[in-house]
Amino acid sequence: MDKTEKILREVSSCVVSTMDDNNFPVNVTLTKILERTGYATLFFYFDKHSNSVKNMKRTPRGSVSCFMEYSDRIETLNLKGTFTIEGDWKLHEIRESVEDAKKKLKYKEAVIVVFETMHYEFEVVNKLI
Repeated sequence: MDKTEKILREVSSCVVSTMDDNNFPVNVTLTKILERTGYATLFFYFDKHSNSVKNMKRTPRGSVSCFMEYSDRIETLNLKGTFTIEGDWKLHEIRESVEDAKKKLKYKEAVIVVFETMHYEFEVVNKLI
C-alpha cells in the first residue's frame, strides 16, 4: 500500500481548506471522508448554509489535508483541487454513506461536496520531542 492510500485509509480526521471573500484560507476539520475513489475523488457531507459551502461556490479551488502522527515524525498528504456542490447525489455507490451521514449529522439542508484532486504533495516533518 502506498503512503497516500495508507493515510487516507487510516486517518480519523482531515482538514478541508477553502478561500474566503478576502482570499484568506478557511480551514474546517472533518471527522470523516464520506466516500472516495482512491485519492482522485473525495466525497464530503456539508451543511448547505455553511461558510465552507459558500466559499466553495464562490471559489471552487481548495485543498484537503490528512496526516498520520508517529513517535518521531508527522506525515501529511496535501491534496489540491476543485470542489463541486451536489444537492441530490444519485450515485448508487455512496447512497448508504449518505444515509448514514444524514442520520448522524442531522443538517436541515445538506449537500454532497465532491473534491476532484488535481495535484498532491506528501510531506514528512520530524517531531520536536
